[in-house]
Amino acid sequence: MSRKLRKKEIWIYAGMTAPAILLYLFTVVGPFLTGTIPSSFRNWNIIKGVNQWNGIANYVRMFTKDQVFLNSIGFTIKLGLGSLIFVNSFALAAALMLEGRNVRARSVARSLFFLPNVISGIIIAYTWIFVYGNLLPSIGNLLHWSGLTNLSWFGTPRMAMLAILIVDVWKSLGFQMIIYINGLQNIPGDVLEAASIDGCTGLNAVRRIKLPLLMPSITVCLLLTIIGAFKSFDLSFALTNGGPMQSTQTIAYNIYTEAFTNNRMGYACAKSMVMMGMIAVVSLIQLKLTRSREVQM
Repeated sequence: MSRKLRKKEIWIYAGMTAPAILLYLFTVVGPFLTGTIPSSFRNWNIIKGVNQWNGIANYVRMFTKDQVFLNSIGFTIKLGLGSLIFVNSFALAAALMLEGRNVRARSVARSLFFLPNVISGIIIAYTWIFVYGNLLPSIGNLLHWSGLTNLSWFGTPRMAMLAILIVDVWKSLGFQMIIYINGLQNIPGDVLEAASIDGCTGLNAVRRIKLPLLMPSITVCLLLTIIGAFKSFDLSFALTNGGPMQSTQTIAYNIYTEAFTNNRMGYACAKSMVMMGMIAVVSLIQLKLTRSREVQM
């Protein structure tokens, strides 16, 4: 390829991506640099009309006096770990079952798994409120030995967290499954054939051949799960409203409450900065750990 033709292609690609880049800079990067960061160092209350510089007071307050925010960090970490384990485990298992060409109705099964991803999280939450409040107790009345008749899904912090985790796994499973299926289909067939000839089949082939070659997909799925857990808002908002006793507030939900219920916008911006820092640190650690295990094909 000549140098002139290569420059022409670069200009074409730049022209095609420029609108998206400019939109991102205008709607995300610009407000973040000029609004969120400076506001996190101010005492800004939109109802009282107060907007004063207070330095790092917001950051000191959230880690010394705001127990609800500290609890939301703990809940978010627990939810993230649960999602990390169960979403990826079930998604990988589903991908292994549905990636074969001889699987009947695999397209229908994949569509059913992926369907929750095209539905609003609020709608999903309200659907599951019906399941927890009406459907499961009705089944429990038919099966008295199951104990579902006296089960309160939102009555205790532990059960409320379990209720959110179940819905989160159900909602996120399909998207991760598609990524794993794509990774499995990119594994060279001759590698699997050679392993089969050597007697490496079934679960042994999954553990020794497929999983090591699937590490790039695992890296992506783990990263998406971690980011999704920190950004989680809709399920906590619609399922439990942060209760009972504010025990199921995620960091994002706590920031929303601070900004639009307590009207402390500067304090909410400071919490947003902390959340962004946590996401960056955890994501970098996860990427370093998983990328070191990736196998080049």
